[in-house]
Amino acid sequence: MGHWKIQVPKPSAKRLEKDRTFIINESGAFHSMDRKFPIPEGVDEFEFDFEFEENDPYVNRDILDADIYYRWYVEYKNSTGSRVEQITVKLEGV
Repeated sequence: MGHWKIQVPKPSAKRLEKDRTFIINESGAFHSMDRKFPIPEGVDEFEFDFEFEENDPYVNRDILDADIYYRWYVEYKNSTGSRVEQITVKLEGV
């Protein structure tokens, strides 16, 4: 299991900081899934465990055309869910 961390970005509006979730979107030729990790309020750095697939180009740089792609971002919502903001983040190994 890989241990990773992200620097939690700031949203454009202060009211969006209450409901924030780190999301890993995994998509392939025949599937798409989101893995969600709630981020506690007031945290600037967030650590989590996640294992990439063996045939993923993020792990194996020799693979040019893999079936699985990832997008990782922090999603912010206001209390009613009427405003959503997504900010892409960079993964760092721990």
